[in-house]
Amino acid sequence: MFKHQIDNDTYLKLLTYEDSEDLFTLSDSSRIYLREWLPWVDLTSKVDDSKFS
Repeated sequence: MFKHQIDNDTYLKLLTYEDSEDLFTLSDSSRIYLREWLPWVDLTSKVDDSKFS
């Protein structure tokens, strides 16, 4: 898996199936703000919508 450490608190990594719940929670909590730029936000209404293979 790719992971690049930026600093002690920040890193970049490729998303995995295990990240689905965190991804959904994050986008759901910012839904109103994100809606303006990310049209897929309204298509995600449950954690399963954030899962990918």
